[in-house]
Amino acid sequence: MIALVVRRGEIRFAVGRGGKVVRALERRFQAKIRIVEEGTETRKLAQDLLTPAKLLGVNVLYAGGKKEYRVRVPHSHLKRLPASINGIQIVLAKLTNKNIKLAFE
Repeated sequence: MIALVVRRGEIRFAVGRGGKVVRALERRFQAKIRIVEEGTETRKLAQDLLTPAKLLGVNVLYAGGKKEYRVRVPHSHLKRLPASINGIQIVLAKLTNKNIKLAFE
């Protein structure tokens, strides 16, 4: 999965008319392309990356003086994830600079 970060309000330019630009990029790189806006909240960013899987919510856990974010996804949507669990966690962590884990319920 490749995450393309664009400025606020510019997603339509990155997607292209009818999704033409995204499809061309997916063919070129042979990978799923996800487009997200810079500076968005953790919840919105997670939802954009996890689509078509459903996002139940984002919890913040405080353990041992550290902050960890849990992105909750229905267990039944495990097969709908656009990439591996580990890959999604890495992309979310790099885009947000936060410790993020996926949790399935």
